[in-house]
Amino acid sequence: MKYHLISDNSFFLSCVEWLSELDGDAVELVKLPFDIKELSISPGDVVVLYISSHRYRTQFMRFCTLRLCRVFILVDVPIFRSVRKYFPWLVNASVSIQDLLSLIRMARITEVKYQSKTRQLRNIFDLITKGASVEDVANFSHLTRDYIYRVTREEVMRYGMADCNRTAMLICRDINLITELSGVSGNKIPVCHS
Repeated sequence: MKYHLISDNSFFLSCVEWLSELDGDAVELVKLPFDIKELSISPGDVVVLYISSHRYRTQFMRFCTLRLCRVFILVDVPIFRSVRKYFPWLVNASVSIQDLLSLIRMARITEVKYQSKTRQLRNIFDLITKGASVEDVANFSHLTRDYIYRVTREEVMRYGMADCNRTAMLICRDINLITELSGVSGNKIPVCHS
């Protein structure tokens, strides 16, 4: 198992640059932009993403295989409750280094499970984050506006985010992208015991 800390934030990476190994396993620090083809991420690895740029985060998640990885995402939005049942985990970016290391260790011993998302839900988030109005999404999808509002709000709250704003919608879209590209609806990777 390897640990990958990937960020476009130089300050964050400088705070963890002393971390060359964790519990005997290698730690890879990656500063974006970076050639994703050079990454060697394997199933079961712990991947910590702190990518402030929505563009970089989306590109990374679209082109990097995170299949069966223990992914958690540091975000610059308030998290009112931490959800640890399914990956990816969302963590507020203001987390202390000590708490971050505790979370990394917790991820290591947690079974990799992703919650499957419907194509309809993924399409709703794709359309809204591309600038379509709720009215347009409702008409295009043959759904009611109330349904669109309800499912987007539920999805945002499912990950512990309080505000259903554009940033939260982009984060949910990226999470849905990980789930879709991972194709892990029923697949699990066993817990790693140290």
